[in-house]
Amino acid sequence: KKFVSQLGYNKKHYFLGYFENPEDAHNAWKIKKLECLMDLLKSEDNLKVKEALINRYKLNQEEN
Repeated sequence: KKFVSQLGYNKKHYFLGYFENPEDAHNAWKIKKLECLMDLLKSEDNLKVKEALINRYKLNQEEN
């Protein structure tokens, strides 16, 4: 059985591939999620919004 990894961001769909196990699929998703976050931070001018995004990402990392 293959595991698929995909992500939606900024009205786009990213197909990240098929993987042999769920851990690899999840890792691919986490990498793309971080790339999308970095893209969002570059385009955001409001420092409070940037800080909130970074803090949310940190909380999510602690949970995983």
